[in-house]
Amino acid sequence: MDIEKFAKAISNREHYNYSWHKGYDNSIGVRDDSGVLKAWYSEEYRGCGNGHYYLALSATHAIFHSDD
Repeated sequence: MDIEKFAKAISNREHYNYSWHKGYDNSIGVRDDSGVLKAWYSEEYRGCGNGHYYLALSATHAIFHSDD
């Protein structure tokens, strides 16, 4: 993941999505949903669709949202 691109996407309210695999299926993203900025980080168990979900507050900080 390129943290500078993620930070820029948050600042400019640009769409950004990046995913990778390292034990979990990980993804991080940003989108502007009708004027509401949404940014997240998730770790899902491989092939399961369940995992850990966080709301990104900045490029380096997130708050836990839920497990399923």
